[in-house]
Amino acid sequence: MLCELLLRWTFPLRRYVCLPMRAHYSPMPLPRVTIEFRAALRRWSTLRLSIAVAVAFAATVPRVEAQPPRRSTFVRIACASELGDSLPVVAPAGLAWTNGDSFVYLDGSEYRLAEIALRDLSVRRVYGREGDGPGEFRRPGALGVSHEGGFLIWDAGRQRLIRTTAEFALEDEASFQLPWSTWGFVTVMAPVSDSVVAVAAKSWPTSPRVDSSEMALALLARGSAGPRLVRRFPGDELIVYRTQADHGGELTSVLRAPFGAETIVRLGPATSRSGFTYWVGRTTEPVLRSFRLDSSAPVDSLVIDAPAKAVTSSDRAQYWREQAARFEESASAAGMPENVWRPRFEQIRSQGVDFPKHKPIWEEFALDKHGGRWVRLYEDGPGARVWLHYTATGRIAEQVRVPHTGPIGLSIVAQQHIVTTERKPLTGEWQLCVYGPPSGRTSN
Repeated sequence: MLCELLLRWTFPLRRYVCLPMRAHYSPMPLPRVTIEFRAALRRWSTLRLSIAVAVAFAATVPRVEAQPPRRSTFVRIACASELGDSLPVVAPAGLAWTNGDSFVYLDGSEYRLAEIALRDLSVRRVYGREGDGPGEFRRPGALGVSHEGGFLIWDAGRQRLIRTTAEFALEDEASFQLPWSTWGFVTVMAPVSDSVVAVAAKSWPTSPRVDSSEMALALLARGSAGPRLVRRFPGDELIVYRTQADHGGELTSVLRAPFGAETIVRLGPATSRSGFTYWVGRTTEPVLRSFRLDSSAPVDSLVIDAPAKAVTSSDRAQYWREQAARFEESASAAGMPENVWRPRFEQIRSQGVDFPKHKPIWEEFALDKHGGRWVRLYEDGPGARVWLHYTATGRIAEQVRVPHTGPIGLSIVAQQHIVTTERKPLTGEWQLCVYGPPSGRTSN
């Protein structure tokens, strides 16, 4: 008994001294506290051994350093305000890629869809004309690409969805009655399935002074006369003024809120037949989110790594110069001379506008044919525009600088080319421009 009491904690001695005596003495049972303490000690020893093994294994694994984004500079390959001999760039309504070294351009005032070569902006083929018959347009307003590589054209004048093949052969037309009091015009569209097309439409303000327009996402299905609303979003931040015109009518002027937010909706790639998703973001917020049609919970997100620039006094002056030009354009269309519209504009200006502290963070979001995500950062002056190319994991793979000279309208992006519609700085005319690497490669 005495041996068990003295040598209970010395395992080696107890093995050779105490164990032979067990034939004559019964060992004293261990206290419960002692048993639990020993079990905890064994677990701690096992944990320390596991940590040591993990650290030793990690030391043998080669460390992969995060690669900085690649920096590229695109040059202007071609730029034209008139395509071919008879297709001027008047009212850009849509841009889309083909499967080759070309793209298609839709003009809302010329009533035509044209396939354009990337290298020199030459016209390869043209589809459509003004009219109400099959394959004719009254007011084309949006362009999409079908699963088979054909094209979807929204004719706002006749509220019809026109489908063509990749060779511009007419497949079918379907009429849809959109509620114009809610949605003003379709901006983008993409197929969800063979019989359903998703469209994003923007409203036109109807009240004398509103905070923003509205964006709506809807589905157009064959055999259905009306759309099925999926979701609504706040649109552009606007200030709408209405004043009495000389002839008794109203003069409406839509002024963009200074450096206000704009909602950008981009629909999923046309190559995906299942799991259709769409992206939504506000240009004043650094996050874009992706959703499925049947859920309001985001399935993916993209964080834009760029700071917001502060609004300066020169920015305020430039804003009022731009709004005066827009007001003058509206007044001229209504037949109002400058000595009439100028005092009214100054009255609007005297009411004051709340300027934010910071400008928008980004201006454009695009998806390329390979699933890449492209974000054009906000720039409010002439010079280079910066595009950030993100991978599917949200890492910046490339930073591309593009020498734009005027305000940009539409944009489509591929891995080696960017096509835009932009206004000339002096005349304000639209022109179509292609940018790419200095080598001038045309593979996408």
